[in-house]
Amino acid sequence: MKFYLVIIMFFYVVGTASQTTNNDNAVAYLDNENKPVVNFVKAKEKVRKALGKRIDSLDIKDVGIYQVKTIGEKETDSYIIRYSDPKTNQRLAKYLFLYDGKFYFYEDVQKEWNLTIDEDNDAFFLSYYLIKGKTEDECLPNIAFMDGELYWITGTELVCAPDSPCKSEQILVM
Repeated sequence: MKFYLVIIMFFYVVGTASQTTNNDNAVAYLDNENKPVVNFVKAKEKVRKALGKRIDSLDIKDVGIYQVKTIGEKETDSYIIRYSDPKTNQRLAKYLFLYDGKFYFYEDVQKEWNLTIDEDNDAFFLSYYLIKGKTEDECLPNIAFMDGELYWITGTELVCAPDSPCKSEQILVM
């Protein structure tokens, strides 16, 4: 009888521990080969909760994590999550923080660890970047570093040409 009680307690403790670790706010993690694996449901749920009706026209069919190098005064590796709607050729991007093999939004880094990271870029970290182009492969989100601050840009040029087919907007969520 004691043996069964010990086994039941063991599975209870293991089950509770696994629920706790799965309950964090990470939207993705790195697998054994250091490739990002997205929790599609959680990532989509978080963006819908944050932006609501502002993105009703976006039918998210694909979510991916991309490593980009900032363009401008300083070249650094950064991670973004990109939501895509292939029907309307829209993409929505947000900056991600990689911590302990998991990817987090800035808001979650603040809540979970009470950290303030680079206050000069708070608005950038809290924003989403929405882009629409003529095809799925054009008008991809990127990040520029100028005067010590981060900015959303489209493609690899710091300034868009006046006749660019790309249309973009930054959505700030406080």
